[in-house]
Amino acid sequence: MKNLFTSYRRLLMTSVLCLGAVLIVQSKEVEVTASAHLSDLLSEEDLQSLTELIVTTNGADLTVADFDIINEMSSVKIVDLSSATTENQLMPANLQKNKIIEIFKLPGNTKNIAGGAFTECAMKQIYIPATVNGTGNMRSRFDKCKSLTEVIVDVANTTLKSVDGVVYSKDGTELALYPSGKTDADFEIPEGVVKFSGAYSMGNNDNLKSITFPASFTTFADKNYRDVDGNINLENFYVSEDNPLYGSMSGMLYNKQTHELMIFPAGNKVESLSIDGSEIKNVGDGFFKKADKLKRIIFTEGVETLGAGLFKTESGTSDLEYVELPSTLTQIGGECFANCASLVQIVCKAVIPPGFVKVDRTPQGGEVCMGSSNFRGLPVDTKVGVPEKSLDAYKSSWWDRNYSESGIKNDVQGFYDDQFVAYRIVSVVGGTASQNVAVPGYRVEVLANTPSEEGMAFSKWESDPQVTFTNINNKNTSFTMPDTDVTVTAVFAATKAYTIVDAITPSGVAAIGSVVEIEAPSSKEGKTFKKWEIVEGDGLVIDDPNARVTTFVMIDGPVTIKAVYEMLYMIDIIGGQAFVGDNPVLDVAPGTKVTVVADERDNQKFVNWSTKTVGVVFEDVNNKITTFLMPESDVNITANFELVSGVEEISAPQIKIYPNPVSESFQILGEVENFSIYDLSGKLLKNVQSYHGEFISVAHLSAGTYIIKVKGKSELFIKK
Repeated sequence: MKNLFTSYRRLLMTSVLCLGAVLIVQSKEVEVTASAHLSDLLSEEDLQSLTELIVTTNGADLTVADFDIINEMSSVKIVDLSSATTENQLMPANLQKNKIIEIFKLPGNTKNIAGGAFTECAMKQIYIPATVNGTGNMRSRFDKCKSLTEVIVDVANTTLKSVDGVVYSKDGTELALYPSGKTDADFEIPEGVVKFSGAYSMGNNDNLKSITFPASFTTFADKNYRDVDGNINLENFYVSEDNPLYGSMSGMLYNKQTHELMIFPAGNKVESLSIDGSEIKNVGDGFFKKADKLKRIIFTEGVETLGAGLFKTESGTSDLEYVELPSTLTQIGGECFANCASLVQIVCKAVIPPGFVKVDRTPQGGEVCMGSSNFRGLPVDTKVGVPEKSLDAYKSSWWDRNYSESGIKNDVQGFYDDQFVAYRIVSVVGGTASQNVAVPGYRVEVLANTPSEEGMAFSKWESDPQVTFTNINNKNTSFTMPDTDVTVTAVFAATKAYTIVDAITPSGVAAIGSVVEIEAPSSKEGKTFKKWEIVEGDGLVIDDPNARVTTFVMIDGPVTIKAVYEMLYMIDIIGGQAFVGDNPVLDVAPGTKVTVVADERDNQKFVNWSTKTVGVVFEDVNNKITTFLMPESDVNITANFELVSGVEEISAPQIKIYPNPVSESFQILGEVENFSIYDLSGKLLKNVQSYHGEFISVAHLSAGTYIIKVKGKSELFIKK
């Protein structure tokens, strides 16, 4: 192993050089000839500056006092005790939580390692000598060593071995230690491993995403599965199909013999689950406490009991929205669904209402009651779908909030009578549904299958009775469940080719009658998207030909659609602003009608518009609000003003609109007898012949910019 540590020493030198340090590495080798005398061999400067310490012993053993001295060294990265001996052949716990040492070689005579000896240390590599005896010396010795990537066992060790930094029993039947800092995302336990040696054998690694168990694996060392359950980012367990005891279901680990779920991986962010009742009969207490992203869960036929606090998540919140319980369910544990604040739909297929656990609180001065707040904290509008013939049974059971029996009160905080409804059945032909039963009024998602026949594709959905689909032509859509059983059918049709030119959407094929979405870029080769043009396609209709993203319904014939682009020209306007419709613009396509509005200036009045651009013809050159048609060139326009020397020079009346912008109505301030309202295109919207200062309603107008004209004077107002 000397070459390995030499390589690390070189790496350390390189790192220091890169930092520009004058001192590359300070290394010292000392020989201890008297126990507890390491301190005599190290100066204060050594304790502060040494980066590597090599200790040998001659006629003496290292004691806890010597390890305390090592623990006080503030710069040491490498500690090599392989040529030293330790008192009682024991590696003590004096280095626990050491954050300085990165490589450590245990004393060469070490037989046993004290419990918690290296807990929360920053070490990256640890060398185990040949003398260390048994897998028990790995148990709880290296917990939460988040930097530990490799444990190296001397090949002469007769009880342990290491493979790729992972420690096993010598015969390979026990996995003793998987380093907490090992960076692999996936780990496959080798075939031949039968068990874990102890708690946290594979726990506390933040990098693991999956663990695969071999067919040979039979035994967990810890009843709470802490030997593998401390990996916060673990998403999936996988198990060899040949394993007789364990299996995996949606990444979860379960026991094939007891038919119980065992471990939900902490990093699994699944949103929808189906628990197979042919494999799982019982779900233990709090099993889904880490499933804080779970929205939908279906327990299929065969599941019999649900444990207490099943969905009480560690985060304190739950996204659970839908729960489906099978007819085989007989018992629900206390607080099973407590605090599931998003759970609005529960379907229970059991004809006989599943029972709750009886709780006796009399020793604490309480009462005997049924359940323990099984449904506490659910929304007030939660609906419980049950078999239609069992509605009265549920209303006369512990599921009902007001039920009591033989002096025992209902502590389940259950449901009111009107929350119980008959569930309805969903049947899907040619596809699948997110649930095969549903409470009326709730959404059901459906997904069409991939057609088995070549040349066919999904076209649309049909239903009996008729329901309203979110998008009848989308293979993945949803509908609102009616108060009756419903059958939805995915309709497939022969495909036809379509060609899309000059767009983002490529050419392709689609079923006749299906909806195809097409998209064009906002600009192409310096031109701006204008519209879609049907080049080929008798009877084809584009939903919105002027929208960059739109759809069409596939016809039984050839289809070619082209994205059309046009050149835009700039408008440079001095003393005003240009509009197309209600929108201010800086560039416009040729032939577009442009409205120009002069600025309002203190002590100046608008005179007229002027331009040197050929092709610009103003509708009214003397009106501060006028229009022109955009030519095929950039445009330069100037609004001309003159100073106002007195009120008598202003021939048009002075008016003010209040308030402006306008919500519902406005008032014109000034001497006004009549006025007209126009939109920016010049269309007359309102003409008032007699005005006496009253408020004018414009609530019927859309939001935008409008023009008021009073005896030749124009003003703008904005409708919010």
